[in-house]
Amino acid sequence: MKRTIPVLLLVILMLMLLLGACSSGAKEASTSPNAKKALFVGGGNGDPFLIQRLKTLGFEVNAKADSEVTAEDAKNAGLIYISYTAKATQIGTKLAAATAPIIYSNAKAAVVHNLLKSEDQAGTFVHENGLKSIDIVDKKHPIADGFSGNVEVFSKIGNSSFATPTIKATIVASAPGEPGKGTIIAFEKGTADTNGKPLPARQVFYYVFHDSETKINENGWKLFDAMVKWAAS
Repeated sequence: MKRTIPVLLLVILMLMLLLGACSSGAKEASTSPNAKKALFVGGGNGDPFLIQRLKTLGFEVNAKADSEVTAEDAKNAGLIYISYTAKATQIGTKLAAATAPIIYSNAKAAVVHNLLKSEDQAGTFVHENGLKSIDIVDKKHPIADGFSGNVEVFSKIGNSSFATPTIKATIVASAPGEPGKGTIIAFEKGTADTNGKPLPARQVFYYVFHDSETKINENGWKLFDAMVKWAAS
């Protein structure tokens, strides 16, 4: 009897290892093969900085001009970034059926995709009226990444955009002293868009605008990384 106990323990241990391996395999199988593939729609001078950052975060980036992007490109992406340099008229509804999370630094595209009701809900701070910092409105949101209060996000004054959502959303950050002018706005999966249809994935409105990528400082990149992580998760 004494000899059988070690044998039983060995059998139990082997079964536990086998079950663990099966569980790990099932988890890996459930992960989309496109999870780390990003579709970047744009073509401006500052876009390479954002593309490189996405690559640093482990994404394989498919960069397409607004006139070239197709619905098929969206099907093969785990994350979509629409730059302010992309023309909404060129994109049209080609990405409307996309099920991947989308980050918009393009208000017109957000309108076309029913995230914003009209361009009247958005605006810009440019040139001498640009921003150097933003206010964290919801410091508990994962995108805030531990920041609170006023945070400098540019090394010098940069061009920025803002939006005021009318559908359910979380304004994570805003223009300084203007909490209604969201500079980072998070939309959860399932939220009804302006047409009442549920969003198929998380969406984010992002403030970087008009060649300000070169001015993003360490704080700004940390917020960018947290935004991408939240959207893609």
